[in-house]
Amino acid sequence: QLITQAYQHANDRLKLSAVFAMGRSLDAERWGSIVLEELAAPDPEMRYEAARAAGELEYAPAVRKLGELLDDVDEEVQLVTVWSLGQIGGEKARQLLVAVLESDAEHLHEEAENALAELEFKADNLDFTMFDFEDDDEEDEKPKRKRRRDED
Repeated sequence: QLITQAYQHANDRLKLSAVFAMGRSLDAERWGSIVLEELAAPDPEMRYEAARAAGELEYAPAVRKLGELLDDVDEEVQLVTVWSLGQIGGEKARQLLVAVLESDAEHLHEEAENALAELEFKADNLDFTMFDFEDDDEEDEKPKRKRRRDED
């Protein structure tokens, strides 16, 4: 409710903070459509916060609009957009990141490499079957820590 109130407030700083909070909430179902809408905001600060929030929400429907922000007039928006694509993942995000690496936008290359590495890491299916997680009966035999009382 506080995020909604801040977003609806007339103060632009509160609205920016609300979009930031939307990303941190990890509630894509609730905030994804607002974040998506703010990706087209006229204010570069709002586009930045919306792009970052889309990444934190891992909001896949934002990938197309994020692709458009790779050519944003604001370099900071471009950088956070690359990061967000790495967080969201998927084939379309991968294609966009590879295109960044192949582009003349050298200021984005390092961030694109990092984003691709993140995307690959998240895409890997980690196999934990090599670990043995058998229950140990010995745990029950461990001595319990005694509580110390302060004496006057």
